Amino acid sequence: MAVKGITREDGGERMIIPNGCSLDVESGGTLGIESGGTLAIESGGAHTFAGGTTGIAFTGTYTVTCIQAGTSTTALTLSAHDDHIIDIYSTCASTDGSNSVRPIYMKSTMTGAGGVGGRAEFHMSTNVALGGWSNAIKGLAEYGASGSTTGLGSAICAEIQLSAGTSSGTYAPIEGELVLGSGASTGTATSFIYLNASGADASTFDTNGFMFEIGTGVTPAAGKFISADSQTIKCKVEANTRYMVLSQSENGLGIGVSGTAVSFSQGSPLINLYSTCSSTNGSNSVESFFVETTMTGAGGVGGRGRFYMTTNVALGGWSNALKAHVVYGASGSTTGLGSAFCSEIQLSAGTSSGTYAAIEGEILAPAGCSTGTATSFMYFNGTDASGLLNDNGYLFHLGAILTASSGHMVDSTINTSTPQIDHTIKVYVEDIGICYLGLMDNADGS
Repeated sequence: MAVKGITREDGGERMIIPNGCSLDVESGGTLGIESGGTLAIESGGAHTFAGGTTGIAFTGTYTVTCIQAGTSTTALTLSAHDDHIIDIYSTCASTDGSNSVRPIYMKSTMTGAGGVGGRAEFHMSTNVALGGWSNAIKGLAEYGASGSTTGLGSAICAEIQLSAGTSSGTYAPIEGELVLGSGASTGTATSFIYLNASGADASTFDTNGFMFEIGTGVTPAAGKFISADSQTIKCKVEANTRYMVLSQSENGLGIGVSGTAVSFSQGSPLINLYSTCSSTNGSNSVESFFVETTMTGAGGVGGRGRFYMTTNVALGGWSNALKAHVVYGASGSTTGLGSAFCSEIQLSAGTSSGTYAAIEGEILAPAGCSTGTATSFMYFNGTDASGLLNDNGYLFHLGAILTASSGHMVDSTINTSTPQIDHTIKVYVEDIGICYLGLMDNADGS
């Protein structure tokens, strides 16, 4: 049979359109493929759609695949890395700054309550050791020498639109899930997110880049996603609310900066550290907080941790830059020495010059200052409801390492015939008032 250059092979199995001929479906016409039929374009063949028309339109209800390239058991084979199952090249001169250009658009409407998914899925599978990278999906935004975006440019954009209906459930624009079957390994390094910068001028990002940016859509405030002073970000770890600390200092932990301090309320410290330890090791201290500074610059000063309290108002019953507090419960005790504050200094053969002390007390008294009701280098007080401190306490305790002997710190040779006090130090005892500690020029009191 021949119809305008179209012939049918013997047996009637297929129609052949010879070279130079075409099959045209004119306006209003339809080329129908009945149930069980197939329209096949063999290797080397092509199907071209004129501009301004809808190429292929599918309507109705589908219980199987609408468009299929290969099958789950007979996949299409690519001959080389640059061969593609689908190639789409498009260009658009739109200058509309409100509506996105979309060469590919997919919308899935879920109508079954309790259904899951609704997504497009890109599934990469392998059972061989691949090379330098492997991915299921890639987004690449390429800006030429004059290309840019006045707003936000990204390789992948993930948006989620909530509504009054999303009163339950968990929602996130980006979900990262690692699935580890039985016997799975984690390679050299496995993480939820991997970030890298490449290219000949990657060092520009080293100088100017950020790990991430949180836009102006969120407003820092107390109890919000970002804290009032942008110092923490609220996170969820399993069922627990946690706060990621943001440092305002590079290469360190900065909470607030000089001139822009973080405001907080009494009872809500900026740093909370609660710990417990069941160690029974009687030789090594439990230390919930440890700071070590190694000084390597000859002539340098300091090396300390610093607690600095400043005020320009009249405070209440007490004020301190640092407080150490030890609480012994009804059954609590120490077999050796218990103290609220321990200050140690370790000397060596190198400390042949200089002045050294385990505790230094310094009062800075600039011109015009006042000394209050009483100002001293040390102040001692206690709560003594039972009177035990008055009966059994000491002002200080010198340990057993100090041996009493002539010429020692504790001198055992006392001149009892002609003792004398050469100098005194003024002290203040609350119930007595001003008193004087006697000082003698000679160790034996003469």
